[in-house]
Amino acid sequence: RASDDNTVNVSYEKKLSRKLLAENTTLQLDAETRGDKESKQMLEQIEPYLLDIANLGDNPSREEVHSVKERMKKNEIIAALQVY
Repeated sequence: RASDDNTVNVSYEKKLSRKLLAENTTLQLDAETRGDKESKQMLEQIEPYLLDIANLGDNPSREEVHSVKERMKKNEIIAALQVY
């Protein structure tokens, strides 16, 4: 949600990203144990984006949020997750 001072409220997204980071770690270990290289690789690919979102400031600028979105779009992270 954008505010009048050109910042964005991402508190929900940050909280969710932190939760997903914890789950991602568990899933990576599970995939490694099972020898599922494709799943482990996909989980490793999304981790930097989860970290970026989780570490955004309390009221990041629209540009900061846009930067994360654009990198995800450029690297086709959402499309890869949908196919997977």
